[in-house]
Amino acid sequence: MKLIDFEYQKTDGATSTRSLAVLREPCTYYEGIDLGELNNDELADFTVEYTNLYDEFLQQQKLLFEKHDLKHRYRRFIPDRMKMLCETNV
Repeated sequence: MKLIDFEYQKTDGATSTRSLAVLREPCTYYEGIDLGELNNDELADFTVEYTNLYDEFLQQQKLLFEKHDLKHRYRRFIPDRMKMLCETNV
C-alpha cells in the first residue's frame, strides 16, 4: 500500500497537512481486464464470479472503514495543489 503525506492548498487558499492511503493515482488511461477472447458462457461465468468477489470486497472494505470511523473520509486531491509530497510503501 502506498501512503503519501503532503501539504494541500484548498481553493480558498488555506493549506492543510494530509496523510493519504492512495487508492488511485492520476491517470489518463482506461484500465481493465480484456474479455474479448471469452466466449459467451465464459463471459457470463466471469461476470458473475467477479461481481460476487467485488461485492464481497466492498462489504469488507465498508466494515473496515466503519471500524476505524473512516466511512466518510474518501477524498480527492488535485496534484497541482500538493506540495512537499513524501511517499512510503508499506
